[in-house]
Amino acid sequence: MRTILFKAAIAGAASVSGLGTIASDSVQAVTFDLACSGLFCGDIDSLFEYSEEGIDLDVTGFVNSDPSEARLVNQTVVGLGVFGGNAGSGQVDTGFFNIFETLRLEFDHKVKLLSAEFRLVSDIFGEDSASVSADGTEVFNGPIPSTGGFFAGFPGEITFTPSADGKVFDFTLTDTNDGYRLYSVEVEKVLVPEPAAMLGLGTVVAGLLLQKRSRKEIA
Repeated sequence: MRTILFKAAIAGAASVSGLGTIASDSVQAVTFDLACSGLFCGDIDSLFEYSEEGIDLDVTGFVNSDPSEARLVNQTVVGLGVFGGNAGSGQVDTGFFNIFETLRLEFDHKVKLLSAEFRLVSDIFGEDSASVSADGTEVFNGPIPSTGGFFAGFPGEITFTPSADGKVFDFTLTDTNDGYRLYSVEVEKVLVPEPAAMLGLGTVVAGLLLQKRSRKEIA
């Protein structure tokens, strides 16, 4: 009986190893381009929906860190912003009475946020900053590193090292002088272990414990 279980443990280990290899090979970075295409494109809506490689994304806007204070989302060739927060620019920025706008990105799967690309990150009047949270926990707070100038649309990019994991990501501001548009995000899907892999792992553990017990009895 013990021999059978030990052999099953070896087979289970091989199964778990194989599944792990398949899982790691299937993970790949996915880029969500949030801007519209076309010189005169643009839209304003309460919700923008995206889908890439089996991952769905909903984007909404609100102010003052309160999702119940919903605002419209503004999409242009330079990305997404918030419209109607008394700022009037259509960017993620602030308006009168220190109203702070927020873009919320909500995925249908847990993902790793690898990077975020921005536009209209001004380097003329000083650096624009951002605050980014994942599932309610702040993962970035500081200046957006600029990657170009006027003719490139004042781009900027944040690379999250380590990655920020979650389903809901909020992009907002740090002070009243900030403003930007969110151009794209790069994510990886967080894989959930398959039941077969978990069963194989359980078999491995049981077999190893039995082998250890057998050695003690022989000793």
